[in-house]
Amino acid sequence: MDRDRERKKEIAAASAVSLVQDGMVVGLGTGSTAEYAIKKLGERIKAERMRVFGVPTSFRTEIKAIENNIPVVSLTEYPSIDIYIDGADEVDANLNLIKGGWGSHTREKGRFFCCSQGSNMC
Repeated sequence: MDRDRERKKEIAAASAVSLVQDGMVVGLGTGSTAEYAIKKLGERIKAERMRVFGVPTSFRTEIKAIENNIPVVSLTEYPSIDIYIDGADEVDANLNLIKGGWGSHTREKGRFFCCSQGSNMC
């Protein structure tokens, strides 16, 4: 895959993760950009000794969260999410987003932070 595009995804993910604060419940999206965010969040949790809980949107995301030492919880346990981090499949000039190319959709309610590296502008 194009290294420049991947680098933009990493930057977008890091920007989103910078908004996460200690004690938050974080919705964890599905897809390549979300995986960069999960990795970065795991690094922050370890380095800053943060207490953060992740609500995964898919089984793949749950596995990635566990691999990155993010405590995984369910919407039943934490029905209110502080922030949800995911990538967008397409973004138009009015910043309308299309999400769902990986077939995963979410029921979370809360602040939604969507990462886009710019190449998915339509």
